[in-house]
Amino acid sequence: MATPVAATIEKDLAAAGFLLLGGFMPENTDGVPALSDGAATRALLLIGSTGPSLGPVLRLSPEYSDNCPDPLDRYTRRVLGTMASRYGFQILFPFDGPPIIPFSVGP
Repeated sequence: MATPVAATIEKDLAAAGFLLLGGFMPENTDGVPALSDGAATRALLLIGSTGPSLGPVLRLSPEYSDNCPDPLDRYTRRVLGTMASRYGFQILFPFDGPPIIPFSVGP
């Protein structure tokens, strides 16, 4: 990503312990779900953890210390959900479902 907005998104992700792993502009045959308003998805970004940098940020989160199940999933939902709202994106989580949305690397 090279735009100022993209750089800001990457900086926000890094501060939260995440990394932009890649993205693409899906075609109809890719099986990417439509947006909540029924419009086609124009672009998809794959966000993941940055390994050791996620742990310290997660340990400082309220989700980590509230003794409720799935602190990583809840932290991810809160932080990335807030970012998605800020940037006008919709977000899909791999732990939502059913159906679970598969993703794989193709040829």
